[in-house]
Parts: sequence; structure tokens; C-alpha cells
Amino acid sequence: MASLTGATEAIAEAQTQSDASNYREALVFYEEALVIRTRHIYEPPFSTPLDSADIHIELSKTLSKIVECDLVDNVLMASYRGQSANHLLKAMKIRKEVLGKEHILIQQTSDMILTC
Repeated sequence: MASLTGATEAIAEAQTQSDASNYREALVFYEEALVIRTRHIYEPPFSTPLDSADIHIELSKTLSKIVECDLVDNVLMASYRGQSANHLLKAMKIRKEVLGKEHILIQQTSDMILTC
């Protein structure tokens, strides 16, 4: 059964592409899912801000994999590292706003930022 927004399918395809080491293709699907989930925070069928935070984390991980695999030149590598950190910060801000600053997910996200 298809989801009402297509975000579930986009996430599934992103994970499939990532599992196959097609990280650039995975980025496209995660970005699509992020747009959908963010739009549906405010309009039905509703998603939660935490859904968007989870996708920000996946985008960060995927960008980091591209850098780790040395799939880009130095200029793009720096850009992807910056984008990865930016997605982690966005996820942390969302999680902190929704869950509170003492929640375990805030610490986990903070730890990810420090290793970025």
C-alpha cells in the first residue's frame, strides 16, 4: 500500500540506494522525503517535526559516507562536510525543541556533531 505523501517510498528508495553504495542517488531521495515531511508538518496528512529530524540525520550520514569513500574532490568534500554538520545541527535543534534539552537523543545528536 502506498503512503499518502510518497515520503515513505522515498525513504525506502533512499535506503535501498544507500545499501547499494549509491550515495548520491540516496541523497536525492532523502532530500525529496525531507521536503515532503516538512510540508506535512503544517498540512494533512500530518507528520511530526521528529520525522524531519530523522531525515536530517540520514542526510548527514549519507553525506559523510560520500566523503569517507572519497567520491568527491576537495572542494566538494569540504562542502559536503559542512552540509553534513548543518543537517546534524538542524536535527538537534528540532529534537531539542520537541523533546527538551535533557533527552537522550539530544546527547546522541551532539555526539554525532562532535565526530563530524
